[in-house]
Amino acid sequence: MISVQDAIKKINDNTITLGSVSTPLVDSLNHFSSEDLYAPIDVPPFDNSAMDGYCFRFQDYLENQSLQIEGEIPAGNYINKEIQKGKAYRIFTGAPVILGADTVVMQEKCIVENNMLTFSEKIKQGDNIRGKGSQTQKGEKILEENTQITPSIISFLATFGIKNLKVYKKPTIGILVTGNELVRAGNQLDNGKIYESNSIALMAHLKNKNYEISYLDFVEDNESEVEKKVKEGIDNCNVLLITGGISVGNYDFVRNSLEENKVEEIFYKVKQKPGKPLYFGRKKDKFIFGLPGNPAAVVTCFNVYVEYFLRQLSGSKEFIFTEKATLDSDFYKKTNQLTYFFKAKVSQNQLQILQNQLSYQMDSFAKANAIVYLPESQTEFKEGEQLYYIKNT
Repeated sequence: MISVQDAIKKINDNTITLGSVSTPLVDSLNHFSSEDLYAPIDVPPFDNSAMDGYCFRFQDYLENQSLQIEGEIPAGNYINKEIQKGKAYRIFTGAPVILGADTVVMQEKCIVENNMLTFSEKIKQGDNIRGKGSQTQKGEKILEENTQITPSIISFLATFGIKNLKVYKKPTIGILVTGNELVRAGNQLDNGKIYESNSIALMAHLKNKNYEISYLDFVEDNESEVEKKVKEGIDNCNVLLITGGISVGNYDFVRNSLEENKVEEIFYKVKQKPGKPLYFGRKKDKFIFGLPGNPAAVVTCFNVYVEYFLRQLSGSKEFIFTEKATLDSDFYKKTNQLTYFFKAKVSQNQLQILQNQLSYQMDSFAKANAIVYLPESQTEFKEGEQLYYIKNT
């Protein structure tokens, strides 16, 4: 049995990337960029007006308080000449400023009579002009490698006319659910049976992060059938998640089946609660997590280990457990031999550890928005103490 820290280190040591692909910009959402990106143009690409108003040379205004209106410049039009002395142009928001003009005055401060322009208050040189490259200059780095693409980043990159983006490929995921006791939703629940929820929970978490589920199957606790389904799962995805059958009972066949399928065991059993019988293995560029069978343990292990690993495979360079919140009341942990991952609620930087923390109890997960990390060696946690957590999303 290994510590949580050693388990995470072994996961990091076995992280690879799956290559990159050029994808339409809008389809890059939630992927990680696979290269640095530099601005192909200046933004704005030309001096333009920030207001509906009038543009002119400030020196002409100083010399003569009234200016003759020469014409107008709508957005999208470009006048390929220099403004003449003593002239002004009606201009609209976003329109290119005519060459030589250096000031725009908003229309509410302007007075127009007989095609002559005067002003109702003093003005300043350079007002209301968005300078060429004032946001971003051509050649400036606009995106770093290993950045997760968000809607805001897509919006930003679209202003440069970027059509496609190079991103790391995301792994495809397989789910194999084991257990004689499981009944799928919609079927009669006989005595001794429970409804199967692990596949639904895993699919929901994976779809929430835009991962492709390429394999899903169910198998009873039969050794030859488990071995067969494990092979199928490994053949049909990059990362296979197996729930149940990973402990040491008479009907737990997953670990032996992985060995029969030539999977290298990276670690088995972690000093933690819940989810002690956690397995992580590798077969060339395929990876396997053997998750416990209890639903709360499955979701906890997914949040702490699986999602972290999937993000690393997808190009993330982020660390785990970087966020902190303040514990709202004293808490006592029963042992200094295990790390606890407990369901919690974080609000306004205050962290509340919830009730019902056993590995089968899912009601507290419905209320939780965080999983708090309670270190192995520590048993007493005082009100006001800063504790690490990850978001339960």
